[in-house]
Amino acid sequence: MGEDAATTLISDSIFYISIGINDYIHYYLLNVSNVTNLYLPWRFNHFLASSLSQQIKNLYNLNVRKMVVTGLAPIGCAPHYLWQYGSQNGECVEQINNMAVEFNFVMRYMVENLSAELSDANIIFCDVFEGSMDIIKNHERY
Repeated sequence: MGEDAATTLISDSIFYISIGINDYIHYYLLNVSNVTNLYLPWRFNHFLASSLSQQIKNLYNLNVRKMVVTGLAPIGCAPHYLWQYGSQNGECVEQINNMAVEFNFVMRYMVENLSAELSDANIIFCDVFEGSMDIIKNHERY
């Protein structure tokens, strides 16, 4: 495959970008390096979104034009956090899910701004939180 064919393949491909879950699970919620004292959740979300925005621009400069950016799933519904926070009836941990909702809000805004800035790119945000919560709340339908 030559350079032209590779460039065409890249620009015709759809890139799936999932970011943030490990940053929360393995870094923020565990308070590695005292991060929760350095960043409130809102500021941490902006930090992650800013980092991803730059990476998406880097991909764009490599001729990537089609991207799907996913948000966070309802982390506060994971069995580990139900146990850690002492959920009695399987209720999700609202404090953690609120951080995920805020993250998704910031990510959606960032994607909208990048879509306007990089007008020949097709960048969409996929909100996995809402779909996952529907399955959790209405599991009998699935």
